[in-house]
Amino acid sequence: MSKVKVCGVTDLGEALLMESMGVDYLGFNFVKKSPRYISPESAAEIIQELGTEIRAVGVFQNQEFGEVTDILKICPIDLLQFHGNESPEFINKFTLPKIKVFSIEREFNTDLILPFEDQVDFFLFDSKVGNDLGGTGQTFDWLQITNIVTKVPFFLAGGIGIDNIQDAVKKTLAFAVDLNSKVEFSPGKKDLDLLQNCMNKLS
Repeated sequence: MSKVKVCGVTDLGEALLMESMGVDYLGFNFVKKSPRYISPESAAEIIQELGTEIRAVGVFQNQEFGEVTDILKICPIDLLQFHGNESPEFINKFTLPKIKVFSIEREFNTDLILPFEDQVDFFLFDSKVGNDLGGTGQTFDWLQITNIVTKVPFFLAGGIGIDNIQDAVKKTLAFAVDLNSKVEFSPGKKDLDLLQNCMNKLS
């Protein structure tokens, strides 16, 4: 069974229920322009109430090294997710496990991932819709990544929900699926019934 990450978490009660459902990763968005932004202090309050099995992911985009490290001093993050134009050299400065996001357009140059293979623990493939930081509800053509040869396991994001989660796993063999807008009432407010249905589909 593929693992499940829910991104854009902003509420403690929802986070605890997600943990009880068996969600593996919770994503906390520290990009201030995002509608799912959460302050490091608020994220820390949520994470401190969670058990040790679920992993907290901090989402960043083109932020300075000092800003990221300042957030890490406040918030006990388990993994770092880089969603911008961060270089392998920048990412390598951090000792925590790392996820590098690649936004997939109509023509994706698979050579772009090669410099990161020795720097990160996971890739994440998401839809490219303008300059949005994920959460667009749009899928991309999964065939674009099925022929990627890499030793790095990957998360699959972009418009995944109850109607396509089984196909997503079956067609891509993703290590994990990343759920966001398709299990929301509004940005940051999750539809827990839909999420439970997605979990049931996977099991």
